[in-house]
Amino acid sequence: MVSEEVTEFVGSRYDDAFAVYAVLRDGTKVELMKNSINTATWKDSASEKLTTIDFPGGDTSTYQTGWIFCDLDLSSSGIDPFDVNSIVFAVTDVGDSEYDTVVLIDDVEFD
Repeated sequence: MVSEEVTEFVGSRYDDAFAVYAVLRDGTKVELMKNSINTATWKDSASEKLTTIDFPGGDTSTYQTGWIFCDLDLSSSGIDPFDVNSIVFAVTDVGDSEYDTVVLIDDVEFD
């Protein structure tokens, strides 16, 4: 996750989030994982010499979580993999359009 909201909005209602959902055949959406402005561990892109991203319309401060590696086992969640219609990756921007949050996704595998 990369966001401009960290210094301004941690602990506020402007809690942008990234979540992964399994959508079952009957339309039920099951949350498999979630990370948000309020729950993530953030690194200052500039002070840690990470790639700095400047989103249009916001400010020049960006923070990022770094790569988060995640294995999701549907069977341990009580979900029959054959009941899954789709997997949804969702980023929500809560309450404003000036301070953005984005997610980079890489190396997705299904087994």
